[in-house]
Amino acid sequence: MKLPIRLLALALLTVVACAGDDGPATDAGHDGGMDGGADGGMDAARDTSTDGSGGDGGVPDGGVDADTSPSGTRTIAACAGGDTGDLPCSFEYLFDEAGCADRGCDKLAIYFAGGGQTCAGAQLSNYVEDGYVAVCALLFGDSAEAGRYPYNAEAERVDHLIRSVARDPAIASAWDGTSLLITGASHGATAPVVAMARTDFDEDPAWHGTVRTGACFYDGIYDIEALDELLGSGDDGAPCPDPPAGVLSHRRAVGRYYESGPVVSHVCDNDQCFCDGDHSPEMDEDTVVDVEATRFAVTEWKLVECGSALDACTADVVPGDPIRSLCSNIDASPTHQCTFQSLPRTPHGACAPGVLCRSWFNGL
Repeated sequence: MKLPIRLLALALLTVVACAGDDGPATDAGHDGGMDGGADGGMDAARDTSTDGSGGDGGVPDGGVDADTSPSGTRTIAACAGGDTGDLPCSFEYLFDEAGCADRGCDKLAIYFAGGGQTCAGAQLSNYVEDGYVAVCALLFGDSAEAGRYPYNAEAERVDHLIRSVARDPAIASAWDGTSLLITGASHGATAPVVAMARTDFDEDPAWHGTVRTGACFYDGIYDIEALDELLGSGDDGAPCPDPPAGVLSHRRAVGRYYESGPVVSHVCDNDQCFCDGDHSPEMDEDTVVDVEATRFAVTEWKLVECGSALDACTADVVPGDPIRSLCSNIDASPTHQCTFQSLPRTPHGACAPGVLCRSWFNGL
């Protein structure tokens, strides 16, 4: 039985935004989208944004926008106003109008963006060229806001996004519902996995294709103790400092769990670091490395770790062993499968080569 999510109202102080897990990446392959390339929003010529004020889908009263154009942006107002702040979530989508006419495309990829909270149309097009309807999901659309809350508190945002994509008329006009790939990098590889581990949202049909469903994630964070220790002692025994850009810091990794502000020192008597027995219980909720595979309604998995051979502070990495361990736990179940891949010299901020997930999913 899955545990119910505990959404705490945490109004945390703004901390320095950085790449890797949660900040503006120096390499757009991480936070920008699916396959590397230029960072930024979708090409303006293809942007058919809608901005509603109601429920899922960005229109009043929970309805869906009637726009079925082959590219656009949807704002999901239902994400706002809860325990994770007042920002809505949103998604950008792209598909080949001719190839997907009359529900002619059988594959949908929902990519959850990293902590930089940006999408790039050039990266979406790589999925489209492979016959997918491509979606980039933004849990907040703001890097600083994405660093303020425990990952388990974002589960409702993850669910709103997936349900909104599934019911969107443009997606429904192009995708036949057969195959669904849920993917993401860094923050986008963490919040969806924690949501699946700690809630039963993923049992809803919106989270599944009618024939096959795959979960493929790049460099997610599944063990908060390991992350705290790595970044707290990675700089010759001292915490990884806040960088100007591009590297995940100990301050941001731990600071999301406390109202009192970001943590700098890594000590075990500050009531904040994981090694202190009085640490926030939300750290335990966000640690999912040992969960039973049966908690996941999706049964086909691939997990990729990056940067395990690089320096913890200067090279931008998260712990690789928990990613391997979670995959092993999933694969040990007779009902589940997980493929693990290591890119030990690829920095965390560049760990989103979408071709790995696409080729794996295409082969299922």
